[in-house]
Amino acid sequence: MSSSEAPVAVTGATGFLGRALVDQLVSAGSSVRALTRRPQPATRHVEWIEGDLDDAEALRQLCTGAKTVFHLAALTKARSREIFMAVNATAAARLAGLAREAGARRFVLVSSLAAREPHLSPYAASKAAAEAAVKEAAGDMDIAIVRPPAIIGPNDTATAQLLDGLKAGWLPVPGGRSSSTIAIMYVDDIARFILQLGDGEPPDGVVEPMSPPGGVTWRGLADTATEVLSKRVRLVPVPAPLLLTAAYVAEGVSGLFGKTSYFNAGKVRELLHPDWRGKTVMAGARDLSETLRLALNLKAVE
Repeated sequence: MSSSEAPVAVTGATGFLGRALVDQLVSAGSSVRALTRRPQPATRHVEWIEGDLDDAEALRQLCTGAKTVFHLAALTKARSREIFMAVNATAAARLAGLAREAGARRFVLVSSLAAREPHLSPYAASKAAAEAAVKEAAGDMDIAIVRPPAIIGPNDTATAQLLDGLKAGWLPVPGGRSSSTIAIMYVDDIARFILQLGDGEPPDGVVEPMSPPGGVTWRGLADTATEVLSKRVRLVPVPAPLLLTAAYVAEGVSGLFGKTSYFNAGKVRELLHPDWRGKTVMAGARDLSETLRLALNLKAVE
């Protein structure tokens, strides 16, 4: 792709995954137009559009002339189901409709593996609703929907506690079921997968990238971390009732101070789900050992 071609549009470009995607788009020669709520420093090959998902004029400016729109922006915590729905579903549909009107060739929605189980949490329900709403709003525009698994990498605040725990030699296991299957991928691998979706590969539809084939269990994660860190990482079973009680307390305390807790009952139900394997094995993705090594900022083995 050449920078003289039509630009690609990105929401969520200042987030953990969004930054990785923008870096890869620029490296591939794309001219990027990105939505931001706050002023950003000048960046080569990136045009910043100030506004948010409620700003229809900013969204039109974002989409005008863009060949592909990557929609990554979303709420991961909110005080109510209604707020989740307004941002994650309604705003996604608004953007898809404006992208279609602007003549975009393709719309890529970054959803979540949680959308597969919408009954578990308001967040999961909002991501499932976003998928349905985007499909309706897109009309005849090509769309692709990707449901990433858990994403890790250096300096990610969302997984910092997990990585700190591994460094300290322990891994909490929600519900104590060490055989439950999870999916974890490195941030740059997911960004590369999303970039490929923008070019029409894989084809249209809902895709759930994963690596390695079959996913990984909590026990497998601990064993791999033990190998990578050269120190034993112990599994620490955490009973489901204890997790749920702690989540309700966290929600209550946060509410007293007018804040929103990422750790809540819905998130606990997601953590307790026994099978988060994806369905699309991603060729060329890093294995779990290398993923952990990079996320933990460890030197490669000579």
